Amino acid sequence: MKLAVLLSFVWSHSAKAATLSSPNDCANRIASEWDASDETDAIFRVTPRAVARVVFELQLTGPLRPVHADPFISSLHARDIDRTIYAAPAWASQHSEWLTQQAENGAEIGVLFLSEQEFPFSQAQIERMPPRHWWAVLKQARRTLRKSSHHRIESIATDTLPPAAEIALEEMGFRVISTTDPVHKEAPRPARGIDGTRGQALIITSAPYADQCGVYLPSFHPGALDRATRATQQGGVVRIGVPLSTEPDRSQDLRMWNQWLTDIVTPSPWRTLTASDAARQPAFSGAFIPPPPKQESRQVAVEVPRILAAAEDAVASSKLPRVMGDDIYPIELFIGLVALLSEGTTAGSVPLVQAIAPIETARSTLPALGVQLPDKDIVATAQLLHGAMGAHIPTVLNVGNTTLTAGEFLVAMSLVALGRPTVIQPIQDPDPFATGGGWGEVRGL
Repeated sequence: MKLAVLLSFVWSHSAKAATLSSPNDCANRIASEWDASDETDAIFRVTPRAVARVVFELQLTGPLRPVHADPFISSLHARDIDRTIYAAPAWASQHSEWLTQQAENGAEIGVLFLSEQEFPFSQAQIERMPPRHWWAVLKQARRTLRKSSHHRIESIATDTLPPAAEIALEEMGFRVISTTDPVHKEAPRPARGIDGTRGQALIITSAPYADQCGVYLPSFHPGALDRATRATQQGGVVRIGVPLSTEPDRSQDLRMWNQWLTDIVTPSPWRTLTASDAARQPAFSGAFIPPPPKQESRQVAVEVPRILAAAEDAVASSKLPRVMGDDIYPIELFIGLVALLSEGTTAGSVPLVQAIAPIETARSTLPALGVQLPDKDIVATAQLLHGAMGAHIPTVLNVGNTTLTAGEFLVAMSLVALGRPTVIQPIQDPDPFATGGGWGEVRGL
């Protein structure tokens, strides 16, 4: 069985930490309860039964150094257990060579975003920040991790998730958002998109742990490891955090950890995954966020031949023109193509509704030669967008397993509409320094 472990070292720095059980309090209570029980002489008293999807994780930040993580990583590597390392941006900048080596060894790298390290603000001020401010800060954090590890960044662990941050992370194309707040116990769910629509990023919380001790093992005591096993009994997605410290001698912890991996994890029916792999599952537990009630909006119609003429201009350049075809702005073409692909219109006209241009320009993640995407995936994404038109055009979108900028998705839709091979290459926005990236506005509304 191939296992996958998320490595993100150290305890959560939640703003609510003062009201929660400390790791020492949790460790002492759990050890006392275990010692008081004499049900069996076995070291581990809980056996895994459910086919749970288990995400192991740790965090790298502060005074921790690679030497504190290496023994645990080695024990995982020896069992062919995949690793995803969450690192704070400042930590990543100081340990770039090590992170790069871990990525080359097959580890997934993610962002560890702790608000008290990234913001000189109060929690109340942080929660009032608009999405564009979150975008700027999170974009820099992801860029730092990508530069330090030379690895694509799809996952983030964060101790704060106000709605504006959730929207920004969804817009940026993250696949999974792991919250480190022990009191955040929602079932796994999609992130909110613009106007509360269902996003594609998966939010994983500290559910299903019933106490206030969070997803991290309070210690490597058998009772703490049994607690983690017990959390998997209901199935679903379960996070198990592995704590590291700067203590010089971790030999006893390593012995117990290795024994638990051998006796419990390896033979278990669990499907152990990285966080991004968990987000790629076709279904997961938890209620979806229903879309908001549709509001009446005025519409204008554009003839299909005008849309197709503008689409010809869109696919003919490495930079989107500010005006295409017969005086069509990029935002008008985007909305028209969404309607055209969703409704299957081949003649007549398509309706345009009011929408807002992408809030920021995004850097392409595509290779220079581009990627070929199935037409059906492009149409499926357009259909998802169609129900949310009248809001905000996403800055980035997931088409199948590929992340495209809004401009690249516009070209993808153009190629489908024109019946051309859908090989998508990086494309620049009309004017990155203009308001809305030079996408223009929907006229006549």
